[in-house]
Amino acid sequence: MGGRAGFFEVEILDGETKKQLCFLDKVEPNATIREIRLMFHKLYPRWYPARQSIKLDPKGKSLRDEEILQHLPVGTTATLYFKDLGPQIGWTTVFLIEYTGPLFIYFLFYFRMTFVYGLDERFTSSPHPVVNLACICHSFHYIKRLIETVFVHRFSRGTMPLRNIVKNCLYYWGFAAWLAYYINHPLYTPPSYGKKQINFAVIMFLLCEAGNFSIHVALSDLWRNGKNCIIIFQFCAAIQYSLLLCFRKDLILGGVDTCQLAAVGAQVAQHCKDWILREIRECKDSDIRLFDSTSSLTVTVIVLGRVVSGEQLHWLCCQC
Repeated sequence: MGGRAGFFEVEILDGETKKQLCFLDKVEPNATIREIRLMFHKLYPRWYPARQSIKLDPKGKSLRDEEILQHLPVGTTATLYFKDLGPQIGWTTVFLIEYTGPLFIYFLFYFRMTFVYGLDERFTSSPHPVVNLACICHSFHYIKRLIETVFVHRFSRGTMPLRNIVKNCLYYWGFAAWLAYYINHPLYTPPSYGKKQINFAVIMFLLCEAGNFSIHVALSDLWRNGKNCIIIFQFCAAIQYSLLLCFRKDLILGGVDTCQLAAVGAQVAQHCKDWILREIRECKDSDIRLFDSTSSLTVTVIVLGRVVSGEQLHWLCCQC
């Protein structure tokens, strides 16, 4: 143990070929993995820190930036393994791309561009006021998300693999196109129960948006305070999924099978809950504190001394 008071030597091998990539000598014992990434980056400029996965074992989990070298189960000569994660893109940029697309895509259908519904319907407008209201609601939702991206959201990781941007955008852009096509179709008919149905749907839509916003603010406060969090979706999450889906589509499509949507919402919530429970079982940190967001009836947040990837957190928090 006496050697631990001096410097460490760090050998970094390729995780696949086991070939030595570099050998760092005179590394401070209290050096973090982030600092080791920066040292590695100086030797290999093309592998910037966000692109690096540093592990103790080639098949193990990536070490977190804040982990300290002398606290790892290694000797004074540490062997670490490197994996190239590929080109990365910042999460703020990802969100801006994801949420800007639906705004413009929706307007292509709303203004009935020539290539959408044909020449006879180009640049015409719907005679139903609810179609205009649907456009306002849709635009409000994504403008809110863009504002949250710039001023509210915090991420446990700064980047995601660039290759995933197509998959992420396909969901948001494709879903926006699917909605917009039917809402703005020349053959569209208004909701079956008229203004009562529309007014009720708008009120519920605004309530769900407010709940969604309050949770994003609460999560942002947790990140700002230096906490990492895992989210457990309870039954109230299924309610929010179901309501948000039902009232958006009741508002714009004139009626849906709400029982089926509720079932889908419950299945999504259960899937999220099962996944997170598995994550929690793997977590050995005993510092668990409860943050109960009862005001918006959306989620219960459990704060753990454990990093959840930005991609997982984004998928769990931001699907509504």
